[in-house]
This record gives sequence, structure tokens and C-alpha cells, in this order.
Amino acid sequence: MPKPIAPLFQELLLARGVIKDQVYHALRQAILDGRLSAGSKIPSSRALAEMMAISRNSVIAGFDRLMDEGYLVTRK
Repeated sequence: MPKPIAPLFQELLLARGVIKDQVYHALRQAILDGRLSAGSKIPSSRALAEMMAISRNSVIAGFDRLMDEGYLVTRK
């Protein structure tokens, strides 16, 4: 049974174009719209890639761009 997909990430299924850019734009827009606020947790790159059936490298590239621009921070 597939895992349920959060509405935020359903946008990725409908978008066209380069996957890493879709990840970047969907998350960036969610941050700007206030759907993701400071301190919000998002799925790991592995979990998101599995949930969306996309390459983990694409998710990592999208996350990296968001981190470079200051939209995401990682906690270890």
C-alpha cells in the first residue's frame, strides 16, 4: 500500500520540468506562502524521494539550492 502524499508534495506530481527544480519551487513557494513556517520539519531526502517515486539525487539537489539561498537549514 503506497504511503499517503501530503498536499504540499502533490504539486510535484502535477508539475512538468526538471525534477530538482520542481522540488525547489514547490518547497520555496510553500515557505513564501506560509504553508511551511520556520522550524517546520519536512521529510528527509530519502523519505521524500520514496514518497514521490523520484530520484533521491533530485531531491538533494532541490534541498541544496534551498539551503544555499537560506530557505532550509539542516539539523543533525
